[in-house]
Amino acid sequence: MGFLDGLFDGQARKAKQAAARRKAVYANPPPISDKVSEAFSQAMRGEAAGIEDLRALANAGDMQAAMHLGQALGWSSKPEDLAEAHRYLERASKSLLSALLMRGVFYSDGVGVPPDPARAASIYAEAAEAGDPLAKCFLGRKYVAGDGVPQDPARGLKLLTEAAQAGNGQALIEIGKLYLEGKAVPQDYNKARLSFEPAAKRQFREALYQMGLIYANQLGVERDLDKARDYMLRAYKPILYRPAVIWLADDALARAEAGADLDVALLDEALDWYEKAGSEALSDMPESNQRYARAKSLKHGAP
Repeated sequence: MGFLDGLFDGQARKAKQAAARRKAVYANPPPISDKVSEAFSQAMRGEAAGIEDLRALANAGDMQAAMHLGQALGWSSKPEDLAEAHRYLERASKSLLSALLMRGVFYSDGVGVPPDPARAASIYAEAAEAGDPLAKCFLGRKYVAGDGVPQDPARGLKLLTEAAQAGNGQALIEIGKLYLEGKAVPQDYNKARLSFEPAAKRQFREALYQMGLIYANQLGVERDLDKARDYMLRAYKPILYRPAVIWLADDALARAEAGADLDVALLDEALDWYEKAGSEALSDMPESNQRYARAKSLKHGAP
């Protein structure tokens, strides 16, 4: 064995040892107590008492409380709350993979700090090395896009595949979108559907939405609008998923105008869906916004 071979082997061995140590740190996360769960629920309802209880528990050494406090404060618009969120997440990330991953999301999305894709990718890489499948998914997505890391679609797909094989549903969705759009892989609607289907069975809303689009737009399957509507309705519930709601609104309006006479019941259904979607979501979709304006005109008898 030459000098360089020995050097590289030594570096690889050290890297494996470091990864093993990192996995050991996160191997047995502390459980979430009832007190933390209740306080977090209160905090997410906007109750100050929940924040105070989480802070007290975190300061007493409860790292689950620290992580949940960081998550709750991350929804605030106050700079001091966001700075506190980062401090508690950094503390919790020394023993909780979920907190480490959330720190990456904060840097990626610019929560309380300017967006920093490179730092987010570095944090995702650390969490992925420690065995977190969702971190592998997020890191894989960054390599596909070249967001904060050199663009490397093959490496990104490999990470996404590893995450999917570990049971991560979001990774299945990301792989499905790559095949749907022909990014990093040749476009293949069948493989896209086969990636979305298992995530849809687990009720991932984006997967349900994508399955609806596949059947609505004849992407490798026969067009089946009844099946598309069923997927969209499942994507919409129980928490409003605006892309599915807007599709349902557009679909109801198209059916309302399909016959010789306007179907008033379907028009009312379309208006109800548009109003559920909200003006902010519609403003990002000009064609649907125009359809909403047309539906309102039809309702009031305008030509």
